[in-house]
Amino acid sequence: MQQSVKIYRVNRENYLFDAISTPIGIIEKIIRDTHLKYKSNEQVNIDSIPNFEHEGLAYYLFVYNFAEKNSEWSNFLPTRLTQSLQLNTVNLTLLLFISNGIDIFVVVGGKGFEAIIKYIDHSFGLTIVSKLINPNEDIIVSINSRGLTGARAGLSEQYRSEFRLIDYARFGKVPVEVHLILSHQISNDFFSFLQNKKDEKIKIYAGKSFKIKKNVNFEELHKVFIELGFIMEREPNDYLSTYIEIKDNAIINNQLQPLLLQALYNDREYVLGSETTDKRFKFDFCNPNKITEFYEADFYVLKEKVGNKDESKKYFEFKKVQDRGDIYESVIRRAVETIENIDFVKFRAYIQGVRVVSYIDNKIATSANFIYHFTTEFQYEEKSVFLVDTKWYVLNNSFIEDLKFECVETLKNHKLPRAYLKTQG
Repeated sequence: MQQSVKIYRVNRENYLFDAISTPIGIIEKIIRDTHLKYKSNEQVNIDSIPNFEHEGLAYYLFVYNFAEKNSEWSNFLPTRLTQSLQLNTVNLTLLLFISNGIDIFVVVGGKGFEAIIKYIDHSFGLTIVSKLINPNEDIIVSINSRGLTGARAGLSEQYRSEFRLIDYARFGKVPVEVHLILSHQISNDFFSFLQNKKDEKIKIYAGKSFKIKKNVNFEELHKVFIELGFIMEREPNDYLSTYIEIKDNAIINNQLQPLLLQALYNDREYVLGSETTDKRFKFDFCNPNKITEFYEADFYVLKEKVGNKDESKKYFEFKKVQDRGDIYESVIRRAVETIENIDFVKFRAYIQGVRVVSYIDNKIATSANFIYHFTTEFQYEEKSVFLVDTKWYVLNNSFIEDLKFECVETLKNHKLPRAYLKTQG
């Protein structure tokens, strides 16, 4: 049997693994946390789940089955239609962990992504692309990116003909997802076992995950994991973007994240006032994972966390707004009105416990912490750093050259009419 498989990578630098040094320990923690999430009383450890080793790779399979429940359709349709039918839904969480001793990859099924989202490397697929591609020969089929210049928050670009990666105008964009056709050479060197004919070009998808765009059996998937181990050792290039992601967790947690929280804290004075000033905090506010759904939502529910660290997380709605432009000031006002003797520490604790949930047709479309919604720019060590959908970036050295290229291409494609100046005079 064959499957279409997305591959994720566990972020071993995640602070949740600070006290854990081994791949087995990390896998075991994720499994135990998943059990706790589902309020399971079953004791679980790494030895209690199916596992085996093959050609230097260790496999561990965790499956959690949910009880049957009535489908929402059973409550919607009249009983005269459904009385003789079974409208039950069954779901599961499937996590297949693959460790090569350095990297931990994971394949998910059912509700598996919900279980591993806070543990994964959210740039993994794009990292693989940066280490794999041949810009002069690889073809872009489509690419989704975040726009950091102009009025467009997100861009989705599709190309009719063979559009080379090197021709992609990357200025002011941070790629989110990309579909590529790899060159003959890269396809032959790394994925020849997936080719149905000689020199076949392999199609891939890259974003949070990495995916070969064809169905594979388990043995072929095993070979993909072996190749990923080799690819991860290659040096990356920067052909997809003029921005380089900052991945040092110590810098992010201790230096960069406080910049955002301090900016929010300082901005509270202007939120409560009526004047407009250049000192106001400037940003774009959007869900980090689902731009379209967030922008097109019917309404937004704002929730605050109640309880301390020793209690289970409980979120309570404090406001519903129709306009996404009202979210920011509603949250800041709520913080000021709620916190007695407000200071930065109290403000930070409150803000980190606020959640924004958007709805389309009365169904949840997006849900994320308030502080995860910001895209903005800060000055850090005399450089501009950019926060984009929870990730931090700095401009690479090719930024100026990219700017010149964009200017030349614009002038080539939008020539000024010969008589324009004469007619304007």
